[in-house]
Amino acid sequence: MGFRTLQEIMELGWGKLIHQKGFTYRWMNELTALLEQYQLLHLLQANPSADYR
Repeated sequence: MGFRTLQEIMELGWGKLIHQKGFTYRWMNELTALLEQYQLLHLLQANPSADYR
């Protein structure tokens, strides 16, 4: 999907993330597992996306 950093993903938020070209729930599961491993899952949950429509 072209992300270079976790910060780019966090800034986008999960609301917009699921609509990105190339998104799969398998990818989301891997991201969630990684964030959970490092106790960072709250960062993704905290930003569903500020202006998601």
